[in-house]
Amino acid sequence: MSDENSTAVAPRTERRLSLIETMAARFSMEPKPFLDTIRQTVFPGGQGSDAQVAAFLAVSHEYGLNPFTREIYAFPSKGGGIVPIVGVDGWIKLANQHPAFDGEETIITLANDGTPVSATCTVWRKDRAHPIVTTEYFSECYRSTEPWNKMPKRMMRNRTKVQGFRNAFGFAGIYDEDEGQNIINVTAESTVMERSTETRTEALKDKIGAKKADKEKKVAEKAPEPVAPPPNSAAPEPEPSPPPEAPPFDPESVQQEIVPDKSQTEISEDDRQKLINILQAKGTDQAKQIAVQKVTRQKLFEMGYANTKKVIYKDLPSLMKWAEELAV
Repeated sequence: MSDENSTAVAPRTERRLSLIETMAARFSMEPKPFLDTIRQTVFPGGQGSDAQVAAFLAVSHEYGLNPFTREIYAFPSKGGGIVPIVGVDGWIKLANQHPAFDGEETIITLANDGTPVSATCTVWRKDRAHPIVTTEYFSECYRSTEPWNKMPKRMMRNRTKVQGFRNAFGFAGIYDEDEGQNIINVTAESTVMERSTETRTEALKDKIGAKKADKEKKVAEKAPEPVAPPPNSAAPEPEPSPPPEAPPFDPESVQQEIVPDKSQTEISEDDRQKLINILQAKGTDQAKQIAVQKVTRQKLFEMGYANTKKVIYKDLPSLMKWAEELAV
């Protein structure tokens, strides 16, 4: 018979491990050394914030990839997020770990000179009656980098294999090296364009303000001095109300008024077509054409333009001279 004065002991509950503790235990490490090692080895320059490191570990844990063997790594992105990048070995590991994976085959199509034209990856799944076929084209995948220039067929095979696995198994939120670099470059270019637009808008506002102040000063200098009314004269009529204030500044509505001369306005369609023709006169070497297009976009971004449609006459001579040199 139990003692009525005895105290019941509550069952002991196990504490759930955090994500960092779980990942650290997987590699037989303590949480803090593990976190410091991830920050220093996975992120460029060890610049990952706590939130970015946590986001990276969540993706790594979700897909079961090893960050220390570079199966997955990350770049910080604009807005505090990350760009998780998976190497080709990581993609192969993901495919082989999938329970439905039943083999794959990647075939490269070559031109007469031996350069790749396209590649096709066929992936078989145990739960599908038909394979998933993915084709990628060299002209769309090529980047002017050392790996692509030295090993175009291997790079084409790896890129197509990655896209084939993604289409077959729906891997989301992770990118290969080329995709990740494109995301980073687009983010950087967007930042440059935003800053360029802000700078030009502020300069235009300053110019309008200076012109308005100069006009008011000249009007004040020309205004006649007030004359006192003679004694016993009738009271002067009240002055008319001042005109209403101008509407808020709108750069588009005043641009033509401020810079009416042709040297500041957008170039004509004939001049723009002439510029495009020069930039496109690069022969038939496809790799060179792609490289020239990339350099051309960068040049336009540096001058503050998104494309040739916004080029103004003031910048046309220097841009035409640069384009003619590039076309040689």
